Amino acid sequence: MKPESIKNIREKAGYKPWYADIMLQIEKIEKARGVPQVPDHLSGESMKKLLTAPEAASFMRSSIHTIRAWTNQRRIPVVKAGRKCLYRQEDLEKFLEKGYRPAKD
Repeated sequence: MKPESIKNIREKAGYKPWYADIMLQIEKIEKARGVPQVPDHLSGESMKKLLTAPEAASFMRSSIHTIRAWTNQRRIPVVKAGRKCLYRQEDLEKFLEKGYRPAKD
């Protein structure tokens, strides 16, 4: 039997990121004000879930030092914005799933 992924478990539990409602409100306000929208190919779900190093550490339940060490070792992918390192939540979930080991029967 194949184990369920973390993403599937969260979806079944009705998990929603803490910022989802805020993002919807911001989008409504921007549309009402006539602010130009980001093109579809740049506004994908993966780009909306960019985490800073402290947020990534909290998500991974590890220290910021560990996240930065893994970044320097190129164990986890990173999006560079100038000097700032941002992490896609999707990439972190894949990293966690790779480390999954099922229990012995």
